[in-house]
Amino acid sequence: QNWSIAQDKQGRMFFGNNKGLLEYDGYYWNLYPIPTNGIIRSIYIGEDGKIYVGSFEEFGYFERDTTNRLIYHSLKQNVADYNFHNDEIWNILHVDGKILFHSFASDFIFDGQNTTGRRLNHMPLNFFRIDSTLYSQQINNGLNTYSNHKFTNLLSREAVNDDIVK
Repeated sequence: QNWSIAQDKQGRMFFGNNKGLLEYDGYYWNLYPIPTNGIIRSIYIGEDGKIYVGSFEEFGYFERDTTNRLIYHSLKQNVADYNFHNDEIWNILHVDGKILFHSFASDFIFDGQNTTGRRLNHMPLNFFRIDSTLYSQQINNGLNTYSNHKFTNLLSREAVNDDIVK
């Protein structure tokens, strides 16, 4: 089963799969499992060419070695003072020059060197971008903008008829 899809600048397709990261280059399929053998739920291909992935209580990135094989680098162990508990990474975004890994109860921010994690007061259901503004619908809350790692409420849950904004 595939959960997410992305395409790199060379036209290669990547699929977040029950078995790992599935790559298709137009001729060949390659499967790259992560060390936990977890389901990859989310993919984001950065401007740096790294393929960021999220799974259950695991996230990191793949990058190519000298033989063109993808090698996985976990970022989970770099998160200090954070206890993982049912953190499934459903979304990965580039925000304010950093990579944001989003679960329903937490977010993790990778600045290229360091990774920080935090529990959120309100749980984001989703993130989406319109032009340069990042929005988030929160579970049991309203529609928000997201900037400088803070949520600002735009509409209450009642104002959107208790519906999901996509």
